[in-house]
Amino acid sequence: MTVSELELHAYIDGQLLQEERERIAAAVVASQPLAEEVSALHELKQLIRFVYGSDRLPSNNALG
Repeated sequence: MTVSELELHAYIDGQLLQEERERIAAAVVASQPLAEEVSALHELKQLIRFVYGSDRLPSNNALG
């Protein structure tokens, strides 16, 4: 299953409908490299929130 970079960012930001979120979550569980990419993107967005403030990025509904 292919997941685009745009879909990964939308997943991390909690911007997907439930069906898409579930599809991407299943792909993440099935692929260690994809799981590592999601983790790295999540950490990067957390760092950006810390440095620039949370009001400049979308809330993180998907991963907390």
